[in-house]
Amino acid sequence: MAAEAANLQLNGGASTSTGSFTMVSGLGLPLPNYSVEYLRKRIREEIDERCTKHFAKHFTENEFGYVCNVCYRLWFLEDVTPTSKNGKFLSVLRAEFPDKDVQASNLCGSCERSLCNSKKSPLSRTNGFIYPDRPDLPSLDPISESRKLN
Repeated sequence: MAAEAANLQLNGGASTSTGSFTMVSGLGLPLPNYSVEYLRKRIREEIDERCTKHFAKHFTENEFGYVCNVCYRLWFLEDVTPTSKNGKFLSVLRAEFPDKDVQASNLCGSCERSLCNSKKSPLSRTNGFIYPDRPDLPSLDPISESRKLN
């Protein structure tokens, strides 16, 4: 009775025991006996592999330094949309930036959402959102330079 209690039948064919389990396939063929530790290790490896691929796709292979032509913030390539892909923004952009070639512009998600509603982006340069000029600072001495990297 105790042995039967240790090997409970689950889901019409999968039985479990302490430390490892045996599964029976839909064809009635036994599947390999895997320990719980082995399965945990495989799951961790799978998660690590997927996280590494995600990081590589979104950060390593995704170039940084593309400018949104409305707010002038820097973005990754996948985070900006060329205005040539969506012509409905062009009339609003031409009104906002009459002296610019808006056909060759890039938009970040925030500015794109504002333009979808036919509004100016709150972060637009035409609303006064302008980064200050970079100040002229003296060059750093070697000690300060090494502390900056930490």
